[in-house]
Order: sequence, then C-alpha cells, then structure tokens
Amino acid sequence: VSQSRYTSGFPVDMSLRVSDVTDSAHNTQAWDRLRGDLQNLNTNTTDAETTLGSTLAPNFEFNTGIATISGATSSSSNDRAWMFRRAPSFFDEVCYTGTGSATTVAHNLGVAPEMIIVKPRSTADNWCVYTPGIGLTYVAYLNWADAKYGPYSPGLWINTAPTSSVFSLSGSG
Repeated sequence: VSQSRYTSGFPVDMSLRVSDVTDSAHNTQAWDRLRGDLQNLNTNTTDAETTLGSTLAPNFEFNTGIATISGATSSSSNDRAWMFRRAPSFFDEVCYTGTGSATTVAHNLGVAPEMIIVKPRSTADNWCVYTPGIGLTYVAYLNWADAKYGPYSPGLWINTAPTSSVFSLSGSG
C-alpha cells in the first residue's frame, strides 16, 4: 500500500473524489471549503451529510489555499479527484439554510447559471438538477439513472428562471 497525494496547484473551493480502495461502494465524495474538511456528501446516494473523524478525512488542506488529498491506495487502485475553484461566469458554490418557504439564493457567477445542483445536507434526499434544457417545471436527479421528472407546478424552481445574481427555490425538500 502506498500513499496517493493530489495537489491542485490552485486554491480549491470544492473537490470530488472516488476511491476504489477506501470506499467499497465507490461513492463519489464531495468535499468543500465552505463546509470544512470533515464534512462529506456522496453524490450517488440520498444520504445526509456525514461528519468524519479526523483520522478518516481525506486530509484536505483547504485552509492553506491549496487542497491536498491524501489517502491509502494500492497500485491497482483507480482513485480519482477533481478539484474546482470559484470563477466568475464558470463555477460557484453556495451554502444556505432552507426555511421551508420559497426563497432566492444568491450566487456570484455574474451570469445566469446553466446548471444548478441542490442537495439538503441534514436529511436524506435527492440531488436535484436544473438546466435550461429540461426547463423550470422539470427536475433531474443526479443520483438517479432516469433523465428527468415532471412536469411539476410550480416545481422546485417555482417557474422562475435564474438570474445573474440569484436562483429561486420552492420550500419543498
């Protein structure tokens, strides 16, 4: 067993990681600077956010401005890591606390998002995806194999297109 170490070379805001050795379910784990290096979400499940003990975390060093991921792997492992940083007109990550009522959520893209993915962190629920191609009355689920569901009225996106500064959500979920 050897140590794999991935260093981004740039400040990382979010990382996705798959480890065939340390995670027998082959979950894609989402880690980010906003939630901290001990908070984990699996993108292929509905599971709520998990808080890992410091010995189980993948050794993210978000506070240094550079993300380094370490983990025990073998030479036959297929570990993969993707790292993203916020960039205007390209990628933003926001965390917000839902209230059970319709709301708008601010983002920093400066353009209307072409994809929005939302996931409740405290409960088991789907990863809901919006793209202009599926429309405002449909929703796609990141963790499902099927394409889209709907139409819903008014739907998760409350029939309101995202703008250059906010996106709208219903109070469901």
